[in-house]
Amino acid sequence: MLLKPLKVLPVVLLVIFVTGAAFAGTTGKIAGVITDKQTGEPLPGVNVVIAGTNIGAATNIQGEFFIINVPPGKYTLKINLIGYRPVEVKNVDVTIDLTTRMDLELETETIDMGTITVEAERPLIEKDVTSSRMRISPAEITNSAAGGLIGRVSVNAGNVLGSFRGSRDATGEVVYLLDGVNLANPLSALTGITPGSGPSSALATYIPDESVAEAEVLTGGFGAEYPNVQSAVINVVAKEGGKTYSGKFKTRSSPDAIFGIDIFGDRTYNSAGTPIRIKPVYDTLGQVASWEWTDDPIYDDKRRSKAYDMRQHDWSFGGPVPLEKFDIPGEMSFFTSGTYQSYRSTLNPHYWRKNQSLQGKLTYHISSSKKLTISGITSYSDRLPRYFTREMTITWGEPLNFSGPIYWLGAEGWYRPQEEDLTEDLKPYYVVTPDGLDTVYSYTPYSWIVAPGYVSTDADTAFFHTLNSILGTSEGDEYYFEEFPSGEFEDVTVNGISLLDAVQWAADSIEARGIARTYSNYDMSNNVWKIDSWSNEFSVNFTNNLSPKSFYNLTFSRFQTSQRFRCHDPWDGHPLSYDEMQEMRFLSMGTTQYQGFFVNPMYLGRRRTGDDNQVIYTLKGDITSQVNSNNLVKTGFEYKKFDLFKDHTSIASGGNDYNDQFHVKPFQIGVYAQDKLESEGMILNIGLRYDYFDPNTVVPANVNDPLLQEYLDDPQNVETMFDLKKRLKGAVDAKYKQQLSPRIGVSFPITERDVLHVTYGHYFQLPMFSYFYGNHGYDLRGAHKYMGNPNLEEEKTVAYEAGLEHGFNDYLKLSVVGFFKDIANLVTYNKTYFSNAFYWLFKNSDYARVKGFEFTLTQRTWRGLSGMVTYTYQIARGRASDGYQTFLDDYYNRKPRTEDFPLDWDQRHTARVDINYRVPTDWGPVVGDYHLLGDWGFNFFWTYGSGTPYTGVSNVPQPEIPPINDKTFPESWRIDVRFDKGFSIYKTYKADFFVEVRNLTNRANIESTTDVERYELTGEPGGQFANPEVYASPRRILLGMEVTF
Repeated sequence: MLLKPLKVLPVVLLVIFVTGAAFAGTTGKIAGVITDKQTGEPLPGVNVVIAGTNIGAATNIQGEFFIINVPPGKYTLKINLIGYRPVEVKNVDVTIDLTTRMDLELETETIDMGTITVEAERPLIEKDVTSSRMRISPAEITNSAAGGLIGRVSVNAGNVLGSFRGSRDATGEVVYLLDGVNLANPLSALTGITPGSGPSSALATYIPDESVAEAEVLTGGFGAEYPNVQSAVINVVAKEGGKTYSGKFKTRSSPDAIFGIDIFGDRTYNSAGTPIRIKPVYDTLGQVASWEWTDDPIYDDKRRSKAYDMRQHDWSFGGPVPLEKFDIPGEMSFFTSGTYQSYRSTLNPHYWRKNQSLQGKLTYHISSSKKLTISGITSYSDRLPRYFTREMTITWGEPLNFSGPIYWLGAEGWYRPQEEDLTEDLKPYYVVTPDGLDTVYSYTPYSWIVAPGYVSTDADTAFFHTLNSILGTSEGDEYYFEEFPSGEFEDVTVNGISLLDAVQWAADSIEARGIARTYSNYDMSNNVWKIDSWSNEFSVNFTNNLSPKSFYNLTFSRFQTSQRFRCHDPWDGHPLSYDEMQEMRFLSMGTTQYQGFFVNPMYLGRRRTGDDNQVIYTLKGDITSQVNSNNLVKTGFEYKKFDLFKDHTSIASGGNDYNDQFHVKPFQIGVYAQDKLESEGMILNIGLRYDYFDPNTVVPANVNDPLLQEYLDDPQNVETMFDLKKRLKGAVDAKYKQQLSPRIGVSFPITERDVLHVTYGHYFQLPMFSYFYGNHGYDLRGAHKYMGNPNLEEEKTVAYEAGLEHGFNDYLKLSVVGFFKDIANLVTYNKTYFSNAFYWLFKNSDYARVKGFEFTLTQRTWRGLSGMVTYTYQIARGRASDGYQTFLDDYYNRKPRTEDFPLDWDQRHTARVDINYRVPTDWGPVVGDYHLLGDWGFNFFWTYGSGTPYTGVSNVPQPEIPPINDKTFPESWRIDVRFDKGFSIYKTYKADFFVEVRNLTNRANIESTTDVERYELTGEPGGQFANPEVYASPRRILLGMEVTF
């Protein structure tokens, strides 16, 4: 679709003044002033070079130098001027988007007195930081008890319950960038089915921890180069290969995986093979007289799995490519890393996930001014999602015995009965546990695994006919069977034939005839739909230093993320097609659920098929110039082309079809200009950004009359879902969107140890594309009709932040930040009428307000001790926590909301303590050539939350709105620790052994409840059957080692 002249005019006007790209910062700057030590006069013409490279600059007449476009890392500077002693400055630390100040004094030299070596130390107070940011080093990712990149990001003070300053989860408000490429999933995670989903709902791939050279978390404000973001940017720069070969192999596993444990067999079972904590006690007549409770070796008293099968292997390798052997000019290096992860659910070992990712980066320094980088990352994941209601292992014809906590109502309210309350007549129905009495339930399954072309009643009819024929019985006889017994078949002889043998022969007969079969220890988790997802990213970047003060980047990237999920046939295990899922054998199943658990192998629940594929092509170019001593100017453009395909079908338990199908190709253009003005008394970041987006699809002219009559008359006709002009009534182009957003951040250095910053910005974000295009072809089947809306506007955040940093000394600093966010145009469903019915259409009508303050106390390494303490006080209120609340209010006959309520992440108090202690390699007595007591470290990580909100029981009559999130769960806290010990093996080879313990105290923190009324009456959040999903993960121990060279 071509841009109309009026549409393109703003773009053209801005491009006239700016060229380049909306490219996230991946480099930093070194700057300073060099003077004569004796006179204090500035020295012009001093050569300042980064050792081992051709990167450098010469000082100007004021003695100033600027080295821009420096990748993050530690460097050595060499400073030379004829007549002065050379100076070498080691450990010059360069950080993304910041300036490393290096002011030096040179001494005159009359004879050769050698080189002066200086150890640089980055200032604790970074005066050019104009908004909240947290820097993350590689060691803080790979050697932290917080657990990798995603875990380390959570240490940030702005992170409350996974939400950054009030962001909605899984809606794109948090952006992950790798070398400037956005790795977000362009659809959404709201359905729990995320294409190419990574370890975070904001990621569509897996970034190997070993690939990270540096990461930063931005929460207070975002420069104009950052598009489409409202709450946080996690900016990651990948490592490059060095001048020598180096590598690492790291592995960690749970003790259960290393030493072996039978997670399905080393425990108590009932006769059906179902894991239980109770055993029947029989009387002399073979009847159940009572029950015994056993201490389950696999599950704790909260039904969380004690066993943990987790394995993770990481590796990296990099170094130079010997171009000189092929007579090719320049220098080339490579770096590659990967990860493999396999683990079973912490709640139930039946459910699992496997992830693998491979990353690579090839860097070619064509000359001292030109650099070409080719990089990519590919990942794959497959998993079996967990469903508590399918955790039964069932055997045909054998009883299931399981229990759930019980409460009695007494004179003083509800209470958990104890052993003394158990009379003789109640013993067959209750079991005594350490916490009180549990109710015992018993059920014997006789459902079938049915072959294609048959239904359960066919199997029943064939079975009883065959059984009666074998027994030689007819209607009216004592042992003539027309239905299954309530328990097991009796062990009796009928006409000289064992009844149990006859039952087995009859079952074998119908299996031999291809009608159905029985089962032994059938795992109901097999009936959960399985998910495969994968992603691939490839990018090429060219950098050219036009002069010591200017450079430009050109980047092309392609990012693909895909997913496939299917239900599988219990009969033979093959993936089911949409047509197969509608077979009657999956609909007429007889008993499906008993006491909240599914006990029929033919029950698939919501039957699903899904295929989606998203490809994002991005072309960027940027130019950065140190135009004078005070101004670093960046300008740029970005063009994105999306190719989005989705074909999801599902059949609900009631037979309703819910399909989501589209194939669209929208595009986006962004341009910006930004200036970083640095002076002695103020650092100013000011920018302006323009964004344009075209949905590149059509919508009905009237949403109250969306379809041509033939599709209203026949809702089953969905053949034109991918050709909307033939389906929608009066189809017109969807509206394009454009926005202009100013951004400003100011830092005021007050003293050498104090700096004040203020940030203000307008930030716009496109809603997730599932909000735009989900079922926007108007498939009107299904009881509830949901539609995407390509005419949605951008969500908007106006953010303010003010902060003060104070350095107590060279090692300890305190940061205090206050923030306020006004969030508008959030997406929610809107009830839309057509003909004599209605559907739900997404609309921009929700809002939120978030405010609070943060304290961060940072300890730089001092005598081996370093760490961070953060505290956040936050108030997050809005009309709804997600886009579905309007629909739910209507469903429960509540009137529309007109006021704001606490949001799901409105946790008032959040605190974290991260303490790291390291002992140097040369510490302690020497034994042979080794300091056996040296080279070890300990990391302690504590998190605290004052309690998450939930909506309590209310007697407010319909249609009035009851109090929302008016109560809070108990406070939560958790301790994670890590201990490691290193050993030198040979020359540069080194081995480290470590142990990690997560949730050291095994605390059962409550995160949710399945039954609010029961929870408020009894204090049990998991409901009648103690669903462990309401609790955070139990204690987990990991053992590992790594070898580096």
